[in-house]
Amino acid sequence: MVEKRRASRRLKRLPVRCSCGTCEFAGVTSNFSQDGLFIRTKKPFKPGVPVKLLFETDKKSTIALSGVIARAIRKEIMFSKNGMGVKLTSIPQSYSSFLEELSSNRSF
Repeated sequence: MVEKRRASRRLKRLPVRCSCGTCEFAGVTSNFSQDGLFIRTKKPFKPGVPVKLLFETDKKSTIALSGVIARAIRKEIMFSKNGMGVKLTSIPQSYSSFLEELSSNRSF
C-alpha cells in the first residue's frame, strides 16, 4: 500500500470533544500531525463535515481546533480502528507547540 500521508504522525491518546452544529460527542485521539489528527469513535461524522474539537493536554492546557472530516472509518468489528481523520483548517500556536513537545518526548 502506498503511503499517502505528507506529514509524520505522533501517537497520543487523549480524550477529545467533537462537535458539528448541535451534534456533540466524545472520542479519543489516536495520532496527531501538523495538519490533522485521527479520532477513534464509534460515531464518525461524514467526510466533508466541518467540526470543532477540544482536548486537554497532559499539562492541563486546553486546545481548540477547527477542521473538516477528511475520512471516516466505521466497521462492525468491535476492535477495529473506527473513527475519523480530521484535516485542520486553522492551526493555533498552542497546537504547534503541543506537536513540538510530542516530538521531543518519546515516552508516550
